[in-house]
Amino acid sequence: MVPVPALPGGAPYLAGAASPGHAINANAENPEAAEKFLAFMATPEAVEMYNEATSGMTTTTDFEPVIDPALEPIVGDVRDGRVYLPQISWKRHEDVLNVEAVAQIQLLVQGQVTPTQVAEALDQKLQASGS
Repeated sequence: MVPVPALPGGAPYLAGAASPGHAINANAENPEAAEKFLAFMATPEAVEMYNEATSGMTTTTDFEPVIDPALEPIVGDVRDGRVYLPQISWKRHEDVLNVEAVAQIQLLVQGQVTPTQVAEALDQKLQASGS
């Protein structure tokens, strides 16, 4: 895991997303049980189980997650909120663009393509999707 390189004069950033959110469906068959489950998911015990199962980096204040050593270089940026997920602002063909963006960002980090080529690839994918 490394930050996305910056253009001259810019600052590198992490492409990622906020921790997964949990909510109750408005049409839940058993909203009382769903509320209890949701309350449980916010406890340090549940967060610890989530961390053990996923090795995910949580941004909780009442639980210190075990961090995979490979993620150590980016922990500070994540905890400080220096993460940007451009895909959440796409209004069409998100599924196709998200897959392409991940592939292109991986190539960018490896030095196989330039930021301009990433943008061009995304434009081509969007055009091929009918927009």
